[in-house]
Amino acid sequence: MLLDIVRELEGKSREDRREVIVHILKEAGVEPVFHRYRSGINIFVPSKRDLEIGISSHYDAVPKSPGANDNGSAIAVTLDVLQRFHANPLTRIGVRYFFFDEEEKNLKGSLAYVHDYEAPTLIGLYNMEMVGAGDRLALWDVSDEQKSILLNTLEEQALLRDIPTYRFRQVMFNAADHRAFTMAGMVDAFTLTLLSEGDMAAATRYLEILRKKKRPNVIDAVRSWNFIQKSPLFQNYHKPTDTSDHLREDALQLVSDLLYDSILYIDQNEDLTRFEDLADI
Repeated sequence: MLLDIVRELEGKSREDRREVIVHILKEAGVEPVFHRYRSGINIFVPSKRDLEIGISSHYDAVPKSPGANDNGSAIAVTLDVLQRFHANPLTRIGVRYFFFDEEEKNLKGSLAYVHDYEAPTLIGLYNMEMVGAGDRLALWDVSDEQKSILLNTLEEQALLRDIPTYRFRQVMFNAADHRAFTMAGMVDAFTLTLLSEGDMAAATRYLEILRKKKRPNVIDAVRSWNFIQKSPLFQNYHKPTDTSDHLREDALQLVSDLLYDSILYIDQNEDLTRFEDLADI
């Protein structure tokens, strides 16, 4: 069960969470690659294919938070998708799995990776933040006009399952690891978060408040943040109450199924000739 992975991670230090991830990977017969940079260690698993789709999560948590939903839930889903494709390999593309360090410290881990590994060679990136509770998807840093393979395929697969998806131009959090990739030129990179109906209403209202003024003052910012913290998701965000007790197995499995089926569809059906220049790098 994916919740079992979350429980293994919650409440542990950065170093211990890293050890849990590495242990699960090796138990699955997968050898991780360690990317060491000045202040941390990223973990990633490359494929043997020239064209890859990225799936990412971060394994650090803020001090005093058990880090179950933020971001143990995303780690569990990443590991689940990895094991499913490890058992049933894709035919044309591969998947590169990321477990970034120090996301909570201004995206240090993902920025260091992009600097060292020329991340735009990926087709695109599915990044995850807090995917352990809710029944609808919020897609962050995505415009209404955007058309891209990973984004549109995910939305189509969600539609087949009657799962509502919502695009937001602005990240609800301080930042998210997909930003490191978009800043490097990748168009098809964004963050997925699972929300409830109450969270969705609060998120929409929060962004409406911020958009009303070009430069919201401190009072506006405080009021809008106080408003959103009343929603179920954010009641536990970056708090000691971010535990697995608030998460659901079916929510985690929903996201894993969506990512698995989306990537499988891309592998089997999409015209990938536009990415041939990436394969030559």
